Amino acid sequence: MNYIPVSINTDDIGVFDTALSFEYSAMFAAICRSRRHMGNYNDDVVYDYLDYLRMSGINMAFKNKVF
Repeated sequence: MNYIPVSINTDDIGVFDTALSFEYSAMFAAICRSRRHMGNYNDDVVYDYLDYLRMSGINMAFKNKVF
């Protein structure tokens, strides 16, 4: 599967009043809404994509470490 590389961040929680869990929830909801609009109700691939983004973020933040 071809994943679009993006980064989910909170930037500065004091300024933007958000949390990483909310950002992932918002991304999940947006992707599912788009997929359901096209008639696709399989959310498992969305979870896989978000896990890919999570691991990508870890690998980017800890560039010299492999998880």
